[in-house]
Amino acid sequence: MALQFISDIFTHDLKVTKAPLKVNKVNMVNIANMDILDRLRADYATFPKNQSYDLYAEDVYFKDPMNEFRGRERYHTMIQFIETWFREPRLDLHQLQRHGNSIRSDWTLHWVTPLPWQPRIAIPGWSELQLNDDGLIISHIDYWHCSRLDVLKQHFQRQPRQ
Repeated sequence: MALQFISDIFTHDLKVTKAPLKVNKVNMVNIANMDILDRLRADYATFPKNQSYDLYAEDVYFKDPMNEFRGRERYHTMIQFIETWFREPRLDLHQLQRHGNSIRSDWTLHWVTPLPWQPRIAIPGWSELQLNDDGLIISHIDYWHCSRLDVLKQHFQRQPRQ
């Protein structure tokens, strides 16, 4: 039963909600003075809360080992799912670099899965972002340094007590 529950988490088809998209409530003067790397660093620091969805084009392409879709609203829904479903989600940023219209970030995603034994999950990976001529993110592709099976196995490994 637990295995099916976890499998359902990882194969869940997210539904787009009618909830309004909230733009980061940072002073707009400060936003204008921040470049995209500064804003992304700020997003990593507060993930999954207060994300700068306005950095993304309306029809942004997103892909990771679990999802593939288009649309800023759908991206917002995915982040809401992470915030709502998992406990203590966070993204640790290790490196962020820009080369022209390409940005790469190296990170580790952490969360606690809401199961009775509360497994702590860590997924090391990187993102490749592509910007359009207006400076908006038009493609966001995430890669993991581990397999989906490795992530599933983390749910059943003995973990140190906290």
